[in-house]
Amino acid sequence: MVTQSYKTDPLCQAVGKAVDAGIVVVSRPAIGAKTPRQHDYGGILSPANSPRVITVGATNTQQTNQRSDEYSHLLPSRGSNPG
Repeated sequence: MVTQSYKTDPLCQAVGKAVDAGIVVVSRPAIGAKTPRQHDYGGILSPANSPRVITVGATNTQQTNQRSDEYSHLLPSRGSNPG
């Protein structure tokens, strides 16, 4: 979880400088789940909490209407997706 405001967070400040320089910054939520099935709804980490970042993520609904069987995908934090 985020422990300080995006206004004072060093990573968010660096993101702000990048945006000011004309760079579009995209971040994953970094929800902090330890396994794909660990539920952590609403969790988000820096720099995804910055309003200057485009944050993207994914959820698997298991093709049901139940929320209890959904889970957030652990997206890679670096590199490209092989395949």
